[in-house]
Amino acid sequence: MLASFAPGPNRRTHDKPTVSTNTELQTELNLLDEKVDALLRLCRSLQQTNQELTEKNEQLARERAQLVEKAAIARNRVEAMVTRLRALGQEEL
Repeated sequence: MLASFAPGPNRRTHDKPTVSTNTELQTELNLLDEKVDALLRLCRSLQQTNQELTEKNEQLARERAQLVEKAAIARNRVEAMVTRLRALGQEEL
């Protein structure tokens, strides 16, 4: 059986342009220009947000490193105190 050559939903039935007048073409170009401008604004906004988030992430990483260091110092001091208290307790026996 031969395949049907009837145009499907994605096939053009003629080669005429879909925009028939200069006014319609200009309108289409204006709409496209507005969409491109909107995309550029969105891109700039996303770049700014990304920069801010990157800076915030770096700040939080620095703060975390400082807190990890402080926690290690505190842990060492507590361990030293526990060791001294155990030593004092054994001296009393």
